[in-house]
Amino acid sequence: FGKNISSGMSIPQRSLLLSALSAFVIIWKCLAPFVVVVVVSSLMIVSHSIMRDPKHIESSNEFRRRGAADSDEEGGVSDDSGELVERGDVI
Repeated sequence: FGKNISSGMSIPQRSLLLSALSAFVIIWKCLAPFVVVVVVSSLMIVSHSIMRDPKHIESSNEFRRRGAADSDEEGGVSDDSGELVERGDVI
């Protein structure tokens, strides 16, 4: 059953054929799916960033409240009194 390939191909030729076949299988079975996943993920990330509305994000009430509470320049009232309390039981 089958044919003896040693009579038709030399050892370097068989080695080259095996290397080329292995490279083809590696590219087809491993690299191509990886590239497809990277491309699909990139498209999803880019489409999500394009569809975001920066005006909606910046004009939300929560953004305004956080900005006013965090800024010291606008004279906002802070909840911290700034008092230090010494505890005797702490080493």
